[in-house]
Amino acid sequence: MEALLIIAAVFVGFSNGANDNFKGFATVWGSDTLPYRQALTLATIATILGSLMSLGLSQSLIQQFSGKGLVPAEVAANSTFILSVALAAASTVLVATRMGLPVSTTHALIGGLVGAGLATGGGIVYFTPKLAALLVAARLIGAKTSIVVIAVVMAVGGLLYARRVAQTMSQRMDQMDHVQGLVANVITAGLVIFASKLGMPVSTTQVSVSSIAGTGFASNTVNWATLRGILLSWAGTLPVAAVIAYLLAHIL
Repeated sequence: MEALLIIAAVFVGFSNGANDNFKGFATVWGSDTLPYRQALTLATIATILGSLMSLGLSQSLIQQFSGKGLVPAEVAANSTFILSVALAAASTVLVATRMGLPVSTTHALIGGLVGAGLATGGGIVYFTPKLAALLVAARLIGAKTSIVVIAVVMAVGGLLYARRVAQTMSQRMDQMDHVQGLVANVITAGLVIFASKLGMPVSTTQVSVSSIAGTGFASNTVNWATLRGILLSWAGTLPVAAVIAYLLAHIL
């Protein structure tokens, strides 16, 4: 079971990297500032550095993702509960990635926590959790080691599978110029930093996509079909992950 838990945690990190790594650099490729490979390289470096910077915050991250406050402590410590959450979140995000849909890993993890909590009879109290893949591995191989491992698998996930999500955000949603790309990035960075200072668990995915869409509205270049698909995927991420976690918790 311990081996399965570590594999599941790595799976979460891999799928998270595949879907999330490129989002901060979508405007760089979309505005033709850099070609895809160069933008992906910078995105990968940023992902690794950002993950390593969380070493100082690892204990709070682990607590936020343990399920504490969402379900009773005895449920959150159950290996079946943890495995169900991890597998549900990772599979939901990976399927979305293969479809080229930029979804929120935060929402997938919340859905997994809710579904597994209901299945294990723990009920639901409340949930403020934020994005990380320390859900399992940190409990088994140590917090600092797990962060390094997750940073690596996130980078690998992005290098191997980021292109479809990158194409959706950079090319299919809007035809950006340099000004639009700069505006979208500044807005995204500003809002995420401001929310972080206030302790608000916002989705970088949603802020980034919305900023790009906003520049498209202003120039009347937004692709409505692509944007609708993204919005539908956002609405479905949490409930899909919840259902998968619920079923997995019963099966396991």
